[in-house]
Amino acid sequence: MRVMWKRSNAAVAGSSCRGKRSATKPKDRHEQGGTPAAGETEKKQKPAAGEATPALDVLEKLKSAIEAHQAGRLDEAERLYRKILDIDPGHSNANHFLGVIMHHTGRGEEAAQLIAKAIEREPANSSFHFDLGNVLKALGRLDAAADRHLEAIRLSPDIAEAHTNLGLVLDLQGRAENAAACHQEAIRLKPESPQGHDNLGC
Repeated sequence: MRVMWKRSNAAVAGSSCRGKRSATKPKDRHEQGGTPAAGETEKKQKPAAGEATPALDVLEKLKSAIEAHQAGRLDEAERLYRKILDIDPGHSNANHFLGVIMHHTGRGEEAAQLIAKAIEREPANSSFHFDLGNVLKALGRLDAAADRHLEAIRLSPDIAEAHTNLGLVLDLQGRAENAAACHQEAIRLKPESPQGHDNLGC
């Protein structure tokens, strides 16, 4: 049965963990998120009203940026994402992926700002909320991080990783039963994943 979550400031229904909980510290457990997935280039970007965006140039730059990002050439990818934002400052994928690079290179505040800007253009994109939740968790803003993961789950309830990452935030907040319920749901959705079992400690 799917666990239904309310906002982090409200009471959250808990679920007990079968067996003994792991002594692993939450910060050592598996958080999930990552680089652009194959096919991201094909997502169409809708320019903001009144903008005359040279769409073909943006698409070509986005394709090159994602290829560089996936290959680990982060400096090159960052430069290309910024060129896209020079053309279209609200471009959601460029803001999102540049934010991911900022997060992975220790520039968390800029990462949060960039991914929040991506959400402004595409508020229904669960991946954006998911990654912003990870950034906010790293910045220690646990309530805000939980809210982003809750929104990711609301938008895409069948993504196991979103439940996993919410569970990790709840672990850090000392809400063990609620965290266990998240990890159990992640296991239900993706039983073959060892991370869910490891996080649950069962």
